[in-house]
Amino acid sequence: MPLASRKAEAESLVSRLTKRELEVCWCLALGMSRQKIAKALGIAVKTADAVVANAKEKLGGVHTLRIPLVMFTARGFAWPRELEDANGRMDPA
Repeated sequence: MPLASRKAEAESLVSRLTKRELEVCWCLALGMSRQKIAKALGIAVKTADAVVANAKEKLGGVHTLRIPLVMFTARGFAWPRELEDANGRMDPA
């Protein structure tokens, strides 16, 4: 499959994610553990697990280890602006 097709498919999948799912997926893509994600976003580990499960389903049932590949294919290596607050920090809201 050509790179442009893979990028378009990944973008289509990522566009289905909620803001919280995007946050958690980017944290996974950055190599954060479930515990660190929960702490960074101010949520319980079980909540983070549920968000990951929902995101995996929306991303076509991918394995957790493939989430970074989907995220980077869709968006490149730039942190998405929609996840920043007015000061340029991650907005966990």
